[in-house]
Amino acid sequence: LWRARLGTVALPTAVMLVVGLGLLQFAIYTEKGQRTQHFAEASEAIEHTAEHLLQSHLDAVLSTRRFLEANPWLDRARFGHFVRHLLEANPGLQALEWVPKVGHAERTRFEQRARDEGAGDFIISERGRDGALVSAASREAYYPVYFVEPYVGNQAAVGFDVASEAVRRAAVRHAERSGTPAVTAPVQLVQMTVAQSAVLVVAPVYRGDTRRGVGPAVSGLALGVVSVPRLIGALAPDVLARGMHLTLEDITDAAEPQRLYASAAAPAMAGYQNAFVFEFGQRRWRMVVAATAAFLDTPRFPALWVTMGGGVALLALLQGFLLMMTGQREEVAREVAAGTALLKAEVEERRRVEEVVRTSEARMRGVFDTVLDGIVIIDRAGIIDAFNPAAERIFGWRADEVIGRNVNILMPEPYHSAHDGYLAHFHNTGEKRVIGAGRTVEGKHRYGQVFPLDLAVSELVLDDRRMFVGVVRDVSDRVASAAQVEEINARLRQLVTTLERRDRALTALARINEQLMACNDREEAAEVVRSAMEKLFPGLGGMLAVTSEEKARGELRQLAIWGDVSGLAPQVREKECWAIRQGRPHEFRHHDVDLRCKHVGASVGACICVPLVVQGNAHGLISLNLPDVDDAAWIEQRRLLETLSESINLSLSNLALREMLRDQVIRDPLTRLYNRRYMEETLQREVRRAGRSQGSLGCAIVDLDYFKRINDQHGHDVG
Repeated sequence: LWRARLGTVALPTAVMLVVGLGLLQFAIYTEKGQRTQHFAEASEAIEHTAEHLLQSHLDAVLSTRRFLEANPWLDRARFGHFVRHLLEANPGLQALEWVPKVGHAERTRFEQRARDEGAGDFIISERGRDGALVSAASREAYYPVYFVEPYVGNQAAVGFDVASEAVRRAAVRHAERSGTPAVTAPVQLVQMTVAQSAVLVVAPVYRGDTRRGVGPAVSGLALGVVSVPRLIGALAPDVLARGMHLTLEDITDAAEPQRLYASAAAPAMAGYQNAFVFEFGQRRWRMVVAATAAFLDTPRFPALWVTMGGGVALLALLQGFLLMMTGQREEVAREVAAGTALLKAEVEERRRVEEVVRTSEARMRGVFDTVLDGIVIIDRAGIIDAFNPAAERIFGWRADEVIGRNVNILMPEPYHSAHDGYLAHFHNTGEKRVIGAGRTVEGKHRYGQVFPLDLAVSELVLDDRRMFVGVVRDVSDRVASAAQVEEINARLRQLVTTLERRDRALTALARINEQLMACNDREEAAEVVRSAMEKLFPGLGGMLAVTSEEKARGELRQLAIWGDVSGLAPQVREKECWAIRQGRPHEFRHHDVDLRCKHVGASVGACICVPLVVQGNAHGLISLNLPDVDDAAWIEQRRLLETLSESINLSLSNLALREMLRDQVIRDPLTRLYNRRYMEETLQREVRRAGRSQGSLGCAIVDLDYFKRINDQHGHDVG
């Protein structure tokens, strides 16, 4: 029988096989196209990541420059604290450095100051002919590395004159002329004993005093050391591990490009190569990304081949099955009598109907049992008629425990008591409050927990029975996520507010520092301090006390006050203040732990005292009353006060030095009497005053005869 039907079955089989082979060929072309697309996406991802990393490293150097410009009085610890997070966020940065500009006349003082600050045997150095570091030759200006972070691993660079080598000097000159960051060609780092490709990013740091007619001038450089291998390692480690070949070149000089990096992967495959050009500072870099055989041989699309192979196998089995089944049907047709045709049709029809019913019931039961949302069906009296497995998981009840009970057992108060009234209202008026609309309500778990859920109720009529179908979904996670998002947004708003407040404080500190440096005497400085404290610490009371020649030694008097100072003594003895005795800030906050200074009254709840110390001698004290705040606000206010105290200390020290020098000029060092210079200055001043007022001036001269005899006989104190 099967041979007689070979022609009718074999032809469709052959056609299907041809179609299958066509699909197989299509799969090959499709996979090749997907490989090409995958390579293009991978190379574009590397390009975007490279642009972002280079800009991020450049921004880190610019942030360091702005920090150096805003903090002229800086130590190594504060510099390291600021740039540490920049190094962590930019893995390609091997180090961030502060490179001051030192004139030839200042070289000796600068080297001595660096050694006094703990820099060891610090000298300004350069590379000798043999490559070793030697003392830098004399020139107009030097650019030595002063601060470097991290110090470990980069300490060899401290003192090295950046402008002593041609490649580095070219970038320094470009940065000074343009006022923008400049990038060097590849250089050999002083601190590295093994050859490693690296470039330097230099940004000019400007400082000046425009009030005295001196505009901003370059006082040094903010310098970033970019290690190219570390930069590539942060760029695309996973892509390189899978067989991508990457080459990086500096093509600023197109005639002589310089190789920065080349990966050690196998040779690239033809047709899979992309090149990108980046602008980094004033340099142009070119990156070439290519795919190797290992990258292209990585299996990525097995499902397509499995589908095609399975389809061909299924096609062959289907054709064989058809070949056998057609023979059986013809054999049965010859054996079955014509009289059984009607009975067969009836049986087949009944079987079909029963199968449809069974299939429908199974489908409905499958949907009811497998749907992720809970389904609860109740009758018109509110009695539970059906309860699916998802509802069991949501409410904690088994179906056999709740079927036949009132649905209000799934509701917390007040819905539990009012639900029967809702049903009665609907039956009496026909008004639909919940039916046909979704809403978020509260459900009650078997063990009493109340949780949010989405509820949708619809009306169903079966065999003249009115039923209600409720579909529920537990939305606890969604509600919790919304609460978490709101909390995160609140924290972000608080962080932005804190950063804005710190920025305003830094701006105010810079302005206050300029005003303090411009003061001519202590009275002007006191007015600036009072105004600054009222601006930076509004509503808080405090005072500035300084030493006085007229007072007893070891005693300080009030020079400036602000706010409520009723709890602070107007005069302070050095032995009464813990801050002066310890030589560092002292805070009184926790009454059961911290020590209260004797000059701080019992009415003061919390206080910070900051001594003003020069060369180990205290010449002033700042006391500030603080309210009861949290730890973060306390720390922020304490740091702000300490920073402002440094500026006040420097200003008062300069004023004291100026007064001392002035006193030495106009007084006789032996007798402490005013000398001829003071007489000339005073006489000229009075003459000018008389001229301005259109008045006359009288001058009396008393000649003390034999005054020298009195000094010689009785001493200068008597004279």
